[in-house]
Amino acid sequence: MITEILKEIYRTLFRKVDRSFFLHDEKMSSFIQAESRQWKEYLYLKRKYARIRETLPPSEVGTEHPRIIWWCWLQGEDQAPSLCKAGLASLRRELPDYEIRIVDYENLGSFIEIPDYILEKHRNGVFGGAHFSDIVRTMLLVKYGGVWIDSSVYCTGYRTPLLEEPLFVFQNWKFDQPYASVVSSWLIAAVPGHPILCAVQALLLEYWQREDSLLEYYLFHLFFHLATEWYPDLWKAVPRYSNIPPHVLQFELFEPYTEKRFLQLTQMSDFHKLNWKAAGIQGDTKNTFYEHLVHA
Repeated sequence: MITEILKEIYRTLFRKVDRSFFLHDEKMSSFIQAESRQWKEYLYLKRKYARIRETLPPSEVGTEHPRIIWWCWLQGEDQAPSLCKAGLASLRRELPDYEIRIVDYENLGSFIEIPDYILEKHRNGVFGGAHFSDIVRTMLLVKYGGVWIDSSVYCTGYRTPLLEEPLFVFQNWKFDQPYASVVSSWLIAAVPGHPILCAVQALLLEYWQREDSLLEYYLFHLFFHLATEWYPDLWKAVPRYSNIPPHVLQFELFEPYTEKRFLQLTQMSDFHKLNWKAAGIQGDTKNTFYEHLVHA
């Protein structure tokens, strides 16, 4: 099974292309190795946690979709970087009909009850804030529904009502190709108790109850993929939107700002996944897209 999948990845990537390029190009070679590794890990997890499927709810989806946005900076909103604060301001500006709930270490327990073994392993450094937030976002959406939006996301409008879907995530750009990671996790909209997220929650909690190390950085994504296989009809109902347009601004963040280009970027997507750790933030940001966003 693993061999056949890896062969298909090879055929897909190398089709009608000079194969020597891939073998000698460092970036592409790393990409192929990473994708192969993720597939192996995905199939390992699929076998190991197969029994979780028996404990999950049927394919029934509710109709209630609370207008709640979950935004998290674990150390508190005041400690968030300038770019993240600008993103939060953009959500308040562009989505006034939504209640924005700020989540941090201090108030987390008032929303959800995280198992002690998760809290202990996080405190002991078994996994960091990013993977802790994967658990937090999943548990919040399963219990309350609404929209999880990462702190590094900037909103430039809301023209398409994607957030009212029973489940919405941006998906990997080649929908028909065999990728181990099928979604982005920085924006997730869901009704309470959506079966796919219930499955992801069960898998994450079971994993961290058993394990004392992180198998794969994109563990959430691999478990999400597995959940889509368990609920294929529910996954098919999710509108397909590529995760590429929301990332374009990230790679032009420190380019000179022009109104024309900014309009083009906003027409690509309402939501933009940025990177608050980008090296350019420490340099001269005058008259860049970064400056425009931070001082909007």
